[in-house]
Amino acid sequence: MKKVKLGKFSFQDAVWGNVSDDAKDFITALLTKDQDKRPSAEQALQHPWILKVNELQKTNLSADVAMGALKNL
Repeated sequence: MKKVKLGKFSFQDAVWGNVSDDAKDFITALLTKDQDKRPSAEQALQHPWILKVNELQKTNLSADVAMGALKNL
């Protein structure tokens, strides 16, 4: 947390190895130290990573609905 407070953090730890660049970019934007440079909530919701995750959820939901319909036949 100290590094985040200083605005000097990285994603070098192995746990970040499978995290997409878009996700890291989103996190970096939200952790921007200067609040005037940090995205608003509205801007954050338009980040490419959020839009991709939202689209995937819609696709998965549609697949779940389709599977449920097939099971009910």
